Amino acid sequence: MIQKATYWWAWCWVVLPACLHAQGFRISSQMKGDSVVYYVSNDNYCPYYIELHPRVDTVEFAPVHIFVAEPQTKDKRVIAYRKPAQVGKISHSASAYLGNPAQKPDSSYVYSLPYAPMTRHKIMQGYNGRFSHQNQHALDFKMKEGTPIHATRGGVVVKVKQDSDKHGRTSAFAEHGNYIIIYHEDGTFAYYYHIPQNGSKVNVGEQVKQGQIIALSGNTGWTTSPHLHFVVKRTTEKGYKTIPTLFCADGKTKKKLRAWQSYKACK
Repeated sequence: MIQKATYWWAWCWVVLPACLHAQGFRISSQMKGDSVVYYVSNDNYCPYYIELHPRVDTVEFAPVHIFVAEPQTKDKRVIAYRKPAQVGKISHSASAYLGNPAQKPDSSYVYSLPYAPMTRHKIMQGYNGRFSHQNQHALDFKMKEGTPIHATRGGVVVKVKQDSDKHGRTSAFAEHGNYIIIYHEDGTFAYYYHIPQNGSKVNVGEQVKQGQIIALSGNTGWTTSPHLHFVVKRTTEKGYKTIPTLFCADGKTKKKLRAWQSYKACK
């Protein structure tokens, strides 16, 4: 009964705002002779997977074009279409995701635990947890607010949200969760959720090393108690997919960390 009560207290939900996947890139068009030429700019520090829908007014006049916008590019030519026969305003719509589906995760990489070496924390909810981790390879680490969070793997910081000081037990608080997202060289992303207001120690565009302190733990967003929600994702052609990783814990490489177990971070 004690474990069950603790488990419910550990329940958390993570919902990313839709706009997260549509920030920092721009698509523009220009008439050149008998063609409509589209260009993309990507201010981000990771690639974007984009679906472009060319339109005349609200009607698509050409097939959807799918492409990857590389990071830190400006006004790069994407595609040219013949000028449509329809009369109206040339426009477009687009959907985008962080990352590139063509990049394949390195399944042999060993991640550090997200806290100080030789310290120990308990897993409150593990992979495919019965409550909020169903069909997700996500981990909830029990942490007091203000505990330093360490990068589990080196990479570049691509998103930081740290403006919220709100939390609660309903979905109305989902958008108030703070987080850091780090992009790895194999195309995966590590997400560190529930950090406190102004709790980030890194900035977008910053290169971080494995083991570096990147934030403090907190309790923001849709959650019921202080903890760190950690998950690694890859981008697919259908969106994001959480993936399992190897961890160095208790001096060994482990494939899976289990709920209700505590683990010591390696040196």
